[in-house]
Amino acid sequence: MHLHERDVLEQLQPHTNVEYISIIGYGGPTFPEWVGDSSFSNVVSLTLSECKRCSSLPPLGQLPSLKYLLVQAFCGVVVIGTEFYGSCMNPFRNLEEFRFERMPHLQEWICSEGGAFPVLRELYIKQCPNISKALPSHLPSLTTLEIEGCQQLAAALPTTPSICRLKLDDESRDVLVTKLPSGLHGLRVDGFNPISSLLEGTERMGVPSTNLEDIEIRNCGSLVSFPLQMFSKLKSFQISECPNLESLDAYERSPENFTRSCLKITVCPDLTLLRLWNCSNVRSLPRCMHSLLPSLEILQLVNCPELVSFPEGGLPAKLQSLQIRNCRKLIAGRMEWNLQALQCLSHFSFGEYEDIESFPEKTLLPTTLITLGIWDLQNLKSLDYEGLQHLTSLTQMRISHCPDLQSMPEEGLPSSLSSLIISQCPLLEQRCHNKGEDWPKISHIPDIDINWDS
Repeated sequence: MHLHERDVLEQLQPHTNVEYISIIGYGGPTFPEWVGDSSFSNVVSLTLSECKRCSSLPPLGQLPSLKYLLVQAFCGVVVIGTEFYGSCMNPFRNLEEFRFERMPHLQEWICSEGGAFPVLRELYIKQCPNISKALPSHLPSLTTLEIEGCQQLAAALPTTPSICRLKLDDESRDVLVTKLPSGLHGLRVDGFNPISSLLEGTERMGVPSTNLEDIEIRNCGSLVSFPLQMFSKLKSFQISECPNLESLDAYERSPENFTRSCLKITVCPDLTLLRLWNCSNVRSLPRCMHSLLPSLEILQLVNCPELVSFPEGGLPAKLQSLQIRNCRKLIAGRMEWNLQALQCLSHFSFGEYEDIESFPEKTLLPTTLITLGIWDLQNLKSLDYEGLQHLTSLTQMRISHCPDLQSMPEEGLPSSLSSLIISQCPLLEQRCHNKGEDWPKISHIPDIDINWDS
């Protein structure tokens, strides 16, 4: 049966001018000789998938024009050996993107010592749980490297001057990364707990990662501090599911009065997004935040229960969007926020707090707001018209998961509203349908969306 499959694939040999080849679900133990033959000089894209009985890969390095290669779900391949490169002097000389994924028994990728992969820009190694030796030592053109689900991999990152995007996860925790590549622009880490030693190693080198613009860190329980001072061009910093994070340290050394569980940031003039999610030990935001982060436009604080207050001097003046949810101590002191000083603030979302029966307070929100979201205020009973009447620019309002909210203000809502969304507020929903008691208060709004409880 399997020999028959090989014969069939042999007979399906395409014309040598073909540019795109996909072989999926092939059941033979080896490939016909035409697969990887250098006479297929126009092939630019090749996909080999679900070839579960094959124990080796064809000599694909001989394809002179190949730019994209995907090899996945080869259950029988244990070693990617020298046969993969073929007999040419510079294998994979035009390959730009290489992915090998879902290779459950792959243990080793033997790398060519010659000039293989001279223009490879993107390398993805995913769900290869038994691979222990891999990664070419030198990839001069590599810009993107992603390693996921390779829990046995204990190899050093390739030497490359061009890498700008790196992604690592917890199952790839044995990858030997001693420092961040100097040219890195984007770093994404998901559960990669050696991140702490990686950052320490980078800091010890004494050379800031001046090109890094985008950092996303998730689910790193070992992360206690983050040295933001190394990343002067940072534009986006997102961190979530890091329960032991205590500081974003921006000092070469901590001052004598250093207070743990605080965020310390030096001047990051280009940072536009700061997102802190599920950081249960963080107690304060950076001092002088308004001057240290002059370009900050988006601030999201979610599930940071120990966060007490905004810093002295307030928030950055260019802030446009502010989201605060489940930060009970911070919300309790909301009348000290001084949001009126934020002349650019146009989007505000607020919620997951139990001790509010009326919202918003008279002087809480700035007149610049365009959208307002109220979420999961379990004991909210009324909306305060005095806190809404001055919002003359407000066009969209969303109220969700406020089960005790009983009615709209007697005076109605701001006349500027063009969109109102109400969901999971059963008492309010009954009053706001087109025959309800509160319908006259909202009937002027062009777009009303009420998501009824089932």
